[in-house]
Amino acid sequence: MDKEELLEYLETNSGVKDKFMEKALDYQNEKNQKRPFAKRWNETKLNELLIKCLVPS
Repeated sequence: MDKEELLEYLETNSGVKDKFMEKALDYQNEKNQKRPFAKRWNETKLNELLIKCLVPS
């Protein structure tokens, strides 16, 4: 099983990706609330950050 097959298997047969995204989004939202109002990130930027964390390079 190569890397792509493993990632595909985990995505279809496991809730790990969804659980990670949920917890990471909660963490980033909490972190975002501590930023000064003018420097807070919008939802799009937060989602892009989570996708970067999820997608292996």
